[in-house]
Amino acid sequence: MRNDLKAILIVNQSDLGLNMSELLNGIKIMVTNPERLPWIILSVAIKQLTSLYKMSKIPIMIYPCDYTEAEDVPAGKRY
Repeated sequence: MRNDLKAILIVNQSDLGLNMSELLNGIKIMVTNPERLPWIILSVAIKQLTSLYKMSKIPIMIYPCDYTEAEDVPAGKRY
């Protein structure tokens, strides 16, 4: 279906001086329909959100991690 939910993107921002971890500054993504969400589409959505940050590297956490494997997206860490 064309209008079904494919993913939820959560933008987290906190004061960098108070945040010693990258968990509170980054984008968290919960993929709800991986079969109907090509990486090219998700990466465009991510790129639109990166302008909200003033950091050179923005942590992105994707759940489930099987999505990145299926789409051949390089992942630095797995949690």
